Amino acid sequence: MNTHKASSDFSPLSQKVSAVREFVERFLAHIGFEGDQHDIHLAVEEAYVNIQKHGLKGVPDGKVTIMLGFENGWLEIVIRDNGPEFDPLAFKSPTPSGDIESMVPGGLGIHLIKKLMDETSYQRIDNFNIFSISKRLEQVRKSNGSEV
Repeated sequence: MNTHKASSDFSPLSQKVSAVREFVERFLAHIGFEGDQHDIHLAVEEAYVNIQKHGLKGVPDGKVTIMLGFENGWLEIVIRDNGPEFDPLAFKSPTPSGDIESMVPGGLGIHLIKKLMDETSYQRIDNFNIFSISKRLEQVRKSNGSEV
């Protein structure tokens, strides 16, 4: 069984989404993922930006921890923040109408994450929002299990 894990803290007040992207890229390279990373980056970046812009707005000690894991062909991404409680999965996805001008803003990012990833879940534990997203990865070279 090959298990890989990595974790990093990010300060949404000072760290740009590029730092998150680089962290995810390093992990995917470490596990030997040779497929298209676009969907993974888009989902993680969308979640981080939502937390940055909305969840931790006005929280001076706001922190986001991103934990990555890979085991048995599954990439699990856990995004934890210390903002006010917010269940992104309870947010009703907008209904695209074809007329972009008449659409109400909000919710498209969460809808996108649900479509790009294979599994999503949310929990509130000890005053932390825990948003987990998972994706089955097919194009991974075989390697030894280790922590990044």
